[in-house]
Amino acid sequence: MLQTIKFSDGQTVQMELVAKPKGKGNKFVQEVNQTIKEYLMEARLGDGIAPWQREWIIIPKRNYDSNRVYNGLNRWLLSYDNDLSYVTKASIEKRGLTIPEGAKARLVIAYVPPHLRKDEESFSEEEKKNIMKKRFPVMVTHWVYRSKDIPGLPEKVYKDMKDNKRYENIEVFIQSLKDKGLTIEEGGNEAHHIRHTEIIGMPDIKQFESSDKYYRVYFHEVGHWTGLHLKREDKKFDRIEHGKEELIAEMVSAYVSHYFGIPMEENDFAYIDGWIKAIDSDPYLLSSACAQAEKALKFLGLTDTE
Repeated sequence: MLQTIKFSDGQTVQMELVAKPKGKGNKFVQEVNQTIKEYLMEARLGDGIAPWQREWIIIPKRNYDSNRVYNGLNRWLLSYDNDLSYVTKASIEKRGLTIPEGAKARLVIAYVPPHLRKDEESFSEEEKKNIMKKRFPVMVTHWVYRSKDIPGLPEKVYKDMKDNKRYENIEVFIQSLKDKGLTIEEGGNEAHHIRHTEIIGMPDIKQFESSDKYYRVYFHEVGHWTGLHLKREDKKFDRIEHGKEELIAEMVSAYVSHYFGIPMEENDFAYIDGWIKAIDSDPYLLSSACAQAEKALKFLGLTDTE
């Protein structure tokens, strides 16, 4: 039986009504869940905690010309932007380059320190000191462009970047995803899929410790991206669905990594504690996530099932 569900944001989705499971499930469900939890526990590190460790080095965002690092509010303003260095319009024009049509300017701020007016420069030192106590830096705004958006601007090379290579067979696979609509924006310090869009953001492959680590994280975000096409994003995105979505993405990442011969590592189990708690609260979560992951793999063209 199908029922139309309307969410608070106005979206509607048809869902098949299934009786909500009660308790901890039957003995078979309990047995499977217990086994999976034991596997997850074994995947922990020696101290029993699987710490979250980024798979890439963090490179502070900075001005392209001065190499001055953006801080304060600018960290937030540029936090999810997919680049590491930014250049002003004046600098672009000074280099004889042009800003492409459609290139988006980013807002950054700076503080102009307080200063004396010309007529105050002749005042005594004590008077100057008292005047400056009452004045504060003034915030001004500037507009800058991502260096990657300016044709002809030499690419920046940063300390600690690795000479990681791209795998030809995986790049062919990635191209097939782009043919399905996927857009990849590389640069910055965040790996993420922008919900309700075709866009995945990734740090530069050279920021990763190895090519393997880059592709594992990439496959995780691809797992999230499949939710756009398989209507998982139509559901209300609450805490429970978020945990389930992360589990689906990790399952997709593990399978695709295995498919291409990329080994998994213990530190990839970043959500172990959350998974164990989720399985305890919903005994059918695992089987449901597996089913969704299987649909994702079929969409990616990596299964032989019809």
